[in-house]
Amino acid sequence: MKNEGPNVFGRMPAVPKFLASLLLMLALSVTAAAQNRKISIDMQNVTVKEFFAEIEKRSDYTFAYNNSEIDLAARVSVRAVDEEIVAVVDRTLAPQRLRARIEGNRVVLSPGRAAVPPPSSASTIAVSGVVRDGSGNPLAGVTVMVAGTYKGVTTDNDGRYALRVDGEASVLQFLYLGYKNVEETVGKRTTIDVAMEEDLKMVDEVVVIGYGTQSRKTLSRPWATPSKARSRVCGWPPTARFRARRPVS
Repeated sequence: MKNEGPNVFGRMPAVPKFLASLLLMLALSVTAAAQNRKISIDMQNVTVKEFFAEIEKRSDYTFAYNNSEIDLAARVSVRAVDEEIVAVVDRTLAPQRLRARIEGNRVVLSPGRAAVPPPSSASTIAVSGVVRDGSGNPLAGVTVMVAGTYKGVTTDNDGRYALRVDGEASVLQFLYLGYKNVEETVGKRTTIDVAMEEDLKMVDEVVVIGYGTQSRKTLSRPWATPSKARSRVCGWPPTARFRARRPVS
């Protein structure tokens, strides 16, 4: 008979099942802890205290800091998608020269980092212009948005607007009730004037009822839409677009 030699592994005790389970649970907890260190958040013009409260609400961490080293009433804005909590806090508190580190389940803040300068205006583009209707009259109250962001302004009484965009690929959206939406790619332009066309279909579908408006489809009474004869008597142009006015008390 061939001698196979000593079976070393046969003499070793089997690894207990509970130890394997323990190792698996430990690995899962480490993975979960790593995932929990990331956060998605979008807050604009809130206090530092409110910012901390939101992070504590969305994670298992609490903040530790010295009240004499931080201004909790300072206003901040932050936007992050699946980003490390430490990086988000560092960026948000940069003006206060604070840095963050994680110790257990706490985010500890301490001084030790110079403020990060705000983005240079050279990296953004200033764009301005005038929005008019088809007759060349300025439109006030038009919403001008940078597509894909929350950045936007409204035109003034002269139809003028001004804002900064991140680059030449930025797209401006012009939105106004009763008019067709307009989109313009910035490119190398710094002045973008826009003429908006009236959306006749939308105007035709909305009629005046008392102090409000309602879709023509939801109305069944013949007096809901002013006839041409009634329009002449009341002085209304039959196809005019009505604007709501606050009743005088």
